[in-house]
Amino acid sequence: MKRWISIAVLCLFVMPALFAGVSDDIAQADAMYDDEQYIEGFEFLDNLLPSIDGDGDKAEVYWRLSRFKLFITDDEEREGTPNAELLKMFVEGREFAEKAIELKPSADAYYWKSSNVGRWGETKGILDSLFKADPMKKDLYKVIEYDKNYADAWYVFGRLHMLLPGWPLSFGNSIFAVSFTRRAIDVYDGDDLKFSYYKSLAENLRKRNWKAKDRKNKIKGETKNFNKKTKEFEKMQYFEGSLGYDYSPVYTDKELQDMSDHEESVIILNWLINEYDAMVSPSQGDTNTIEEIEELLAEWT
Repeated sequence: MKRWISIAVLCLFVMPALFAGVSDDIAQADAMYDDEQYIEGFEFLDNLLPSIDGDGDKAEVYWRLSRFKLFITDDEEREGTPNAELLKMFVEGREFAEKAIELKPSADAYYWKSSNVGRWGETKGILDSLFKADPMKKDLYKVIEYDKNYADAWYVFGRLHMLLPGWPLSFGNSIFAVSFTRRAIDVYDGDDLKFSYYKSLAENLRKRNWKAKDRKNKIKGETKNFNKKTKEFEKMQYFEGSLGYDYSPVYTDKELQDMSDHEESVIILNWLINEYDAMVSPSQGDTNTIEEIEELLAEWT
């Protein structure tokens, strides 16, 4: 009897410590990600993986490996690494996410799978991007099934609908692209400013190209469509309509009805540059995005 009591007491103290150890390791890896230490974070988790037993914990490690691999590959691309090597790395990133899905499906696992697939398609070329678009879309559907407020998924939906051609070649739609990106901005709950979201919104608006005189009636139409739809994804195609034509975004005092798409796109980029200039220690990712924003602004004005 005493022996069983001793084992029970041991489990009481040791088991929580083991779980806390995995949790602490994952938190450490996330801190590395936040600090843009992508290679270090990948190596840390890769070395940790053999000591992880539970499927759930392994899945948490695998999708993070997928995330690290994507950002490592993006950095390699900026360094001029040949496309053939980049494609292999994006495949590795996808495979890590697929292992996470096999062990324990989650919004994060499906998201990072779709992201690596998407970057593979961008690197390979337009025809392969079209080929990968539908699988990506299916994975992103799974993301919002798990978490309808997953901001990055709505952001990628916006990118896909902006970059891809429309019917009959693919499902590109500039109206949906704007709404999806506004939705991403609306549900994002982080403390940082998502420069990439706002830059993408500016690009989406530039492509849609509604004139100021037409905006009020067009947004009224979106509002009707938003209210008619019942499924989450279909409603979000018209999310802009839920904001209303008299909505004033954070970057301007003007209402949506008082601006053209092109005017709003320039306002967004100028606002982002001002916000960046006021930052004390911007991340390298933000700096990279601002360089792209400055190039766009020079092109548009």
